[in-house]
Amino acid sequence: MHTSTIKDDPLFELVKSLSIVEKAYFRKFVTLHIKGGENNYVILFDVVEAMDSYEESAIKKELGPKNFPKQLHRVKNYLYHQILKSLRAYHSETTIDGQLKNTLRDVEILYSKSLYQECEEQLNAARTLAYKYDKLTRIIEILEWEIKLIPKDIGFEDQANILHQLFKERRILLEQKFNLYQYELWFNKIYTLCKSNNKIRDPKQLEPWQKIMSQDIFKDESRALSFHAKVLFNFCWGIFYYSSGQWENVTRVVERRHELLESRPDLLSDAPHQYINVLGNMLTIQVNLSTILTTSSRAHARGFHQTMKKLNKFGRSWTSVLESIEIDLRVFANSTVHELGFHISRGEFKKAVKITRKTEKLMKDLSKKTGTSSELAFLYYSAYAHFGNGEYRKALKYINYLLNNNYFAIRTDLQCFTRILNLLIHYELDNIFVLENAVLHSRRFIKKKGLLFKYEKNILSFFRRASLSKFDNTKSEVKGLLELRNKLLRAKETVYSTNFDEYHHFMWWIESKLRAVPLSKIIKEGLRKSNSTI
Repeated sequence: MHTSTIKDDPLFELVKSLSIVEKAYFRKFVTLHIKGGENNYVILFDVVEAMDSYEESAIKKELGPKNFPKQLHRVKNYLYHQILKSLRAYHSETTIDGQLKNTLRDVEILYSKSLYQECEEQLNAARTLAYKYDKLTRIIEILEWEIKLIPKDIGFEDQANILHQLFKERRILLEQKFNLYQYELWFNKIYTLCKSNNKIRDPKQLEPWQKIMSQDIFKDESRALSFHAKVLFNFCWGIFYYSSGQWENVTRVVERRHELLESRPDLLSDAPHQYINVLGNMLTIQVNLSTILTTSSRAHARGFHQTMKKLNKFGRSWTSVLESIEIDLRVFANSTVHELGFHISRGEFKKAVKITRKTEKLMKDLSKKTGTSSELAFLYYSAYAHFGNGEYRKALKYINYLLNNNYFAIRTDLQCFTRILNLLIHYELDNIFVLENAVLHSRRFIKKKGLLFKYEKNILSFFRRASLSKFDNTKSEVKGLLELRNKLLRAKETVYSTNFDEYHHFMWWIESKLRAVPLSKIIKEGLRKSNSTI
């Protein structure tokens, strides 16, 4: 993954982000808009585009002393802004918002030329489009222009009545916009809470959630005054139910979001991120052990693969139109991380390892663009996949990378699980001397993050005893494992204990040690027993 502390060159980053179509469009744009010396800009563009990493010396070599500019930074800055101009021109008609902005610019020009009838025609078309796609901000701007046109002689017979209707419509839209702002504000606060700790583990952690979710706007969906507000209403409740471990409610509100988005297929083409997100949430539900333990193996696999197929199909259909790199990245990160989680949860470690090896290079190359959270999840799952497959030293490679990088407040729960998995690996490798120090560091880290609960305390205590050579023979080790299992069973009775995501996997690991059977076999047996009661 990306570890360089050197700031990347802005021009290099921008050029590397362009799609094939965008690059071709820029070359045409250059010939039309940069007179005199356009070849030099294209040459510089081509040189930067061919680089794997930015190196000024390579530019000097490719351009040669004759073409190399005296002030390279100015030429690069100019080229950077020309690329942005070409992107603005290219994308101005590819999004609904871009089309509406262009229309409003046209209206401004027509108005300055006193062509009021033409203004009205443009605004009527824009109004229809803006309402179709729920573009509240643009509708308000359109209304402002319509109000401005009223005093002009464009055939209004009852100007006072029309003005009254327009002001009434604007008031409703402003209320909807403010309502949407409220949901956006609280969604961001809720999302930050979830990204930090992921799951509520203690009643005290519930307090900030309760303050937010007890507000009037979250009482029922009717409080959301627009389509996007309704989507966010259900999104917020979904995050809360997820963090508090209410999986049935998570499923209900995620299905409602999915239903809302599919009811407006026209919006999906304009804002695909929301649909990718809801499909990702559906995959999270299907990967979760609460779902796996209450669903037959065949039905679970069928449901998961159907959602994966839907996600990949949607990504392909959308990117074929605009060649959006961001869409590709979102689909790739979602599908990769969830497919890893799917196989790990089912004890299919060989399949998970195969996925890791297949996608690792691409995940490494795209780590800065897929996001810290996706990188963290991928590395953790990769470590666990190799651990479950008995490849402890390879698992340790991923763990060491995670331990040596600062992920700040992102997924602190996963960072804590990483420390525990590190102890498991060293225990399996019989690295007793390393284990002692690792336990101390793990305890300090987990306590600092505020996640040192009964499960963690009991697990750390076990490894602490192991590091002090308390398990000097098989009998003492078995006794220690049995004691740990009993303590974890008792800890399960505490409030929010089921939100310790790795509980079942840790219990299965204990069982595999007691029976001297591969972890994958124990997990599959556990799932079969659970499925037999369905």
